[in-house]
Amino acid sequence: MPVIETIGLTKAFKTRKAVDNVHLTVESGQIFGFLGPNGSGKTTTIGMLLGIIHPTSGAIKLFNSPDIHQARRRVGAILESPNFYPYLTGYENLKISAKIKRCPTSQIDKVIQVMGLKGREHGLVRTFSLGMKQRLAIASALLTNPDLVILDEPTNGLDPEGIKEIREVTKTLASGGKTIFLSSHLLSEVEQVCTHVAILKQGKVMRQGSIVELLSKHFVAAVKHENTALLLQTISEYDKTVRATVKDNFVHAELLDGNLSALNEFLAQKGLFVSHLSDRRVNLEESFFELTGSE
Repeated sequence: MPVIETIGLTKAFKTRKAVDNVHLTVESGQIFGFLGPNGSGKTTTIGMLLGIIHPTSGAIKLFNSPDIHQARRRVGAILESPNFYPYLTGYENLKISAKIKRCPTSQIDKVIQVMGLKGREHGLVRTFSLGMKQRLAIASALLTNPDLVILDEPTNGLDPEGIKEIREVTKTLASGGKTIFLSSHLLSEVEQVCTHVAILKQGKVMRQGSIVELLSKHFVAAVKHENTALLLQTISEYDKTVRATVKDNFVHAELLDGNLSALNEFLAQKGLFVSHLSDRRVNLEESFFELTGSE
């Protein structure tokens, strides 16, 4: 069952479309990465999902429910930087959040345990690291025991240890049956934690699907020869080559198949005997830059 479904979702500010005819489908149990350069419409889309921003046109369905307001009660979210009372403890801040959300106080101990804050919950928030504040923010979002958790740049500003902690927390939440919608600019993190992804550019979805599908569009071979220019030209003539580029003195050839022996035989017939020939995995960063035209 789709947890999130948008149909032609559009938001225009005067003459500019921040979000342009976006169709998204997020299924139950997925860790869904929402990617795009700055200004691509990620935050605006999240704002519309949460009811903070009103769409210009299009439709949003959450949990396939006809009542969007009722469905939003099943959503927990953190947006931008955590915002707490610094002179209060973590527990006291969660107590205020629970009161606002009309949650039983018994939920506080549960989310403290889930977020690994046990033993630190009675410390003043002003003494917390940014990573601890992010944990506290996610704990606050979990107070209502939501089925869908929306995380907008949860690792922003964190050091490597903090990033790793949030990655593990995200996986733990997903393994507990929650669907995660994760907006991030850290492509390597998205590749490690997400099962599915959508890539935006100027408000439009450029591609959407599983990480496996996105990264296995073509087989890529890394080839090296002393005459890189000649190698590039020759590989470009090979009938299984989709595209060939040069990087770090290697020619990276996107092929329709993974038959390296056939490629090697073709090059040998052309008088080129290469010093290196291997397969190379395409990563999310390369796919992202290809789709968005970013440098």
